[in-house]
Amino acid sequence: MRHPAHIDPVLGSSDPARIRACGDAAAQAAAMTRDEWFALYIAARGRPLP
Repeated sequence: MRHPAHIDPVLGSSDPARIRACGDAAAQAAAMTRDEWFALYIAARGRPLP
């Protein structure tokens, strides 16, 4: 949700509970600071950004 390329998530579920949980992710993503987001992104990549 905060990716610099503005990627849109695609839900692959028809379970209403899972769809609601994905909707809640937007609020959680907005709670992250830019520094927190990049720290998570770098950790997931396993190497620093260029």
